[in-house]
Order: sequence, then C-alpha cells, then structure tokens
Amino acid sequence: MRLNSKKDATFVEGKDWSYANFIVVREQDLDSEWLESLAGIMTRDEVREFILEKLEG
Repeated sequence: MRLNSKKDATFVEGKDWSYANFIVVREQDLDSEWLESLAGIMTRDEVREFILEKLEG
C-alpha cells in the first residue's frame, strides 16, 4: 500500500513551516560522518524535487 502525504497524513504543515523533516539521532551520533552525509543528502535540491513530484508534496 502506498500512502499519500496529502490525504493520509495525521498532520500537514503549512507551506511556511520552517521544519519539514527532522533527523533524530542519539547524542553519541551527533558528530558522526554518516549523519553529516545523511543531512547533506536530505537537503539536496534533487531530494526536494523528488518529494514534490513523486510523493505529491
């Protein structure tokens, strides 16, 4: 089953919402290399475009 973020979400932030995605980690992982890589990936324009196009926002 594929969920639609606009229809199936419990809560949808407004367009001016400052924090669309949260990355939550253990305190001991704050300075890890993998976390830096993940944060870099999540903020790429390509990821934003994918979310808007393929996941309908």
